[in-house]
Amino acid sequence: MLRIIYIILYPLLKFLVSVGLWLVYFTRIKGRKHIPPKGVPVLVCANHTGYSDPVFVTLAFPFWRRLCYMAKAPIFKKKVIRKLLETVDAFPVEQRSGDVSALRHAIEKVQEGTPVLVFPEGARRLRGIDNLDALPGVGMIAVKADCLILPVYITPYLTPFRRKTVVIGEAYKPERLPGERPGAAYRRIANETLEKIRELGREIGEGW
Repeated sequence: MLRIIYIILYPLLKFLVSVGLWLVYFTRIKGRKHIPPKGVPVLVCANHTGYSDPVFVTLAFPFWRRLCYMAKAPIFKKKVIRKLLETVDAFPVEQRSGDVSALRHAIEKVQEGTPVLVFPEGARRLRGIDNLDALPGVGMIAVKADCLILPVYITPYLTPFRRKTVVIGEAYKPERLPGERPGAAYRRIANETLEKIRELGREIGEGW
């Protein structure tokens, strides 16, 4: 029942949250034109510095467009929270363990045409940390799903009455190089994606 209510009221809820956050954080979305059309397989990759990041990325998409979210498994332990997360299309992943089930689920959702949001860094990072490798699962999902990657940068601060900006870069199609081993390709693609996200931050003077 909760799931049905969520689907029906999704556009309205998204609109109300968008207005509320704009009033508090003066939310600015740049690059909406880069969002692929509905039905096009796409993996959404963003930097991760706060718990609110999934909300701001979601608000960057059209009101009727729903996303699916990959989230770390520990937050699914409590029954009530797990139910809420599942209602909004979040699914758990055991980080740094090669969680095949989670990766397969992400691939299936992307191929169905549902944008899946992942954080290449694998966890929240403090602003200013650099030279971190992205988790190779990002590259694996993109290659296996044969999809586009949409890089997104989110300004790291969440201070009332200070502008919060979400920058959406151009989607691109990652590919394995001739003779490249799968594992090496996944790592390279993941790190290239993270660098594209960093470049978006630098463009507005907010990069690592």
